[in-house]
Amino acid sequence: MIYKLLHLQSVLGNCKLHCRDRFIFYQSMEDFNSSVYQVIGEKIKARRIENNLKQSDLADLLGLNRVSISNIESGRHQVSLATIYKIASILNTDISEILPTAKEIETFINNRPPSLLDQMKMHLSLNSIEAILA
Repeated sequence: MIYKLLHLQSVLGNCKLHCRDRFIFYQSMEDFNSSVYQVIGEKIKARRIENNLKQSDLADLLGLNRVSISNIESGRHQVSLATIYKIASILNTDISEILPTAKEIETFINNRPPSLLDQMKMHLSLNSIEAILA
């Protein structure tokens, strides 16, 4: 049994398993980073709309194109901290209103539906666990 648990630990490597209800969610550092930028993007979009700005307006003020703003707001672009400061200034808000707390990131991760890749990883992880413990 000890060998099986050690093998299980090596199979899982640096992955974190989160239990929620009766499901186990696979969470890699890449998923976490992606979630951070998605939350930042959502907050930027909300502040932009509150300030009655279009994506093109914000893009012009930042010296970017509208597609870049769209990518930032969707979390596809990992925006630099310097750019976040500029955006906060343009949107008349404090940077702390744009940067997410750990709790906000955790809530975002736990409430999003798992992607197909996440589902495959969960399935493979569960099968590995069951095979090792059998």
